[in-house]
Amino acid sequence: NTNRYIVCCSQRDYCNDLDAYSTEIRHALINPSNTSVGDPDHRQPNGSWFMLILIIAISSVVVIVLLLTGCLIMYLRHKTIENRKADYPKGISYVDEHQRKTIIQRLLKFVHRKNHSQRNGHEPISTDQSLTALLDEFSTSTVGPALPLLMQRTLARQITLEELIGSGRYGSVHRGKWREDHVAVKIFSANDERSWLREIDIYQTVCLRHENILGYIAADNKDASTYTQLWLVTEYHENGSVYDYLMNHTITVPILIKMMLSIASGLCHLHMPIDSTNGKVALAHRDLKTKNILVRKDLSCCIADLGLAVKEVRTRPKSRKDPAAASVSNQEQVNIDIQPNSRVGTY
Repeated sequence: NTNRYIVCCSQRDYCNDLDAYSTEIRHALINPSNTSVGDPDHRQPNGSWFMLILIIAISSVVVIVLLLTGCLIMYLRHKTIENRKADYPKGISYVDEHQRKTIIQRLLKFVHRKNHSQRNGHEPISTDQSLTALLDEFSTSTVGPALPLLMQRTLARQITLEELIGSGRYGSVHRGKWREDHVAVKIFSANDERSWLREIDIYQTVCLRHENILGYIAADNKDASTYTQLWLVTEYHENGSVYDYLMNHTITVPILIKMMLSIASGLCHLHMPIDSTNGKVALAHRDLKTKNILVRKDLSCCIADLGLAVKEVRTRPKSRKDPAAASVSNQEQVNIDIQPNSRVGTY
């Protein structure tokens, strides 16, 4: 009951097979090694090309990223080398092997001539042909070849400044790294040289070292671009000052007692003179506050910032011949090492 009709043919084999997949089935039966029927890659050969293009694109992106990373690393290394070169004098060059032999030969000739003139009693070699002039010719020239100019690597050149941890009236305090250890670097400006020298003098007091006094390491100066920095290097305590620690932490009574005892111990060591051959004089801090007391790792404290401290100076009378002054001469006169000033209590 349907409007359907079949047209038959007889011109070739399987000409009456009108199935859409008959050709694929027939090829599969004739050639079993070919792709099976219904294989999407066989029916859609464009899929393999898409995967190939995707792989090539991803590989290209990875290669480009690696190249850019390598270029960036080389650029950063170049900048680091340039920055290091800036710390050393310009115009330094080095002699090659031939030039080195020439210098040695000239030096040997000079020594031979000098010895010969001394044995024969001749006049000494003129100054312009002396050994100093010969070395200067090759070591100070910035145009031609020169001998390596060696610079002493001072403490300031060995320390790497990391971050600013504080600032005050006389300068700033940075955390630095020296010989794989952290140190505190207090930087003064050239205008505050007297304060810098004063604090160095206090820290270099004989027998001052104590576990509750900030440990002094060294002092140095470093030339910046347009000015000179005066460095004071001390021990570094990561907990900061007592003021900062109490603002950020809550302490217990035992820790409070430990802090108070350590502060009292450090202050007692400052005030107490040590009478001996190389004894310690008494000192007064004069600026003791929570911002000038540091917290150690074990939560004990140490006293810092001795820039305003004063020393005790003892003087003996020069003459004791006057019997009337005998009672006075038996005692030493005690003064301080700064000018008297009643406005600040130094009299």
